Amino acid sequence: MTCEDVLFGEVWICSRQSKMEWSMDACRPLYTDVKAAANHPQLRLFDLKRAYSTSPQEDCEGTWTACTPDVLGSFSAVAYFYGRELHMELGVPVGLI
Repeated sequence: MTCEDVLFGEVWICSRQSKMEWSMDACRPLYTDVKAAANHPQLRLFDLKRAYSTSPQEDCEGTWTACTPDVLGSFSAVAYFYGRELHMELGVPVGLI
């Protein structure tokens, strides 16, 4: 197995509360300027597929997406602004789950 495009840095878990599920698309048209500048390939969002279980699971399904203007709309608005600030302040890759 070969792993590619792997980064080391901060990883933050963003709770699945209603405010965290508010997407950047829901902010339209307020985020036009933000979207144009959203080229942060070291800021990534792990979009976890929802699954319900009555017992702990050893694995999950989801995908990592690098932040670009084309995909910004699917990012959690709260997580994006938080992660962007961390990335800019610390100068390290940031993963948001």
